[in-house]
Amino acid sequence: SVDDKGWRMAPFVSVFGKGSKLRPQLFHVYECENILLHGVTFTGSPFWTLHPAFSKNITVRNVTVKRSHPNRIGNDDGSDPDSSQDVLVEGCHFDTVDDNIAIKSGRDNDAWPGTPSQNIIVRNSTFAYAHWGGLVIGSEVGGGVRNVFLENNWMGQVGRALYVKSNTDRGGFVENIHVRNVQVAKADRCIMLESTYNGVKDHPHPTPFRH
Repeated sequence: SVDDKGWRMAPFVSVFGKGSKLRPQLFHVYECENILLHGVTFTGSPFWTLHPAFSKNITVRNVTVKRSHPNRIGNDDGSDPDSSQDVLVEGCHFDTVDDNIAIKSGRDNDAWPGTPSQNIIVRNSTFAYAHWGGLVIGSEVGGGVRNVFLENNWMGQVGRALYVKSNTDRGGFVENIHVRNVQVAKADRCIMLESTYNGVKDHPHPTPFRH
């Protein structure tokens, strides 16, 4: 962000520790390029498991993300590409309490105008369990999300197979979402588009969903 004189301001730094009430991601990279994660297992994340932010050219191949305890409650998303581009997730296995994959691009006005998450492919992967969503976009989409391709995947038991969520505080946009050859064994809803997430409606910054 910039101040009123146009000077670039330092990014917000999260401070973790006793009393902070913040939980860290398990694998987090910021403003990085040419990332390859291959053949690694991640388990027991206190928060989002794989979180590339403002990064590009990311390959996640043959990676396993799983719960450390089947009844654990928390935001242990499997992978959260955030304001990142050119992302490939293939041959992976996800088993999480929260979302398996949740694509984001910053929250509300903190991300205006922002860096969109774009050109993201998720293929040939298994989504074994997610209480909320298999492939999720949002709810933080202030910078926009575009060009997401989901193909040749299998979902076991998920709350929503494809879940796009935002509200009228978020702004941004979601566009060009393509889904092909996805098998879902059990879901509360196969496809859900929600524009009033957490009951926020009639505010001045709705998120358009298109294409």
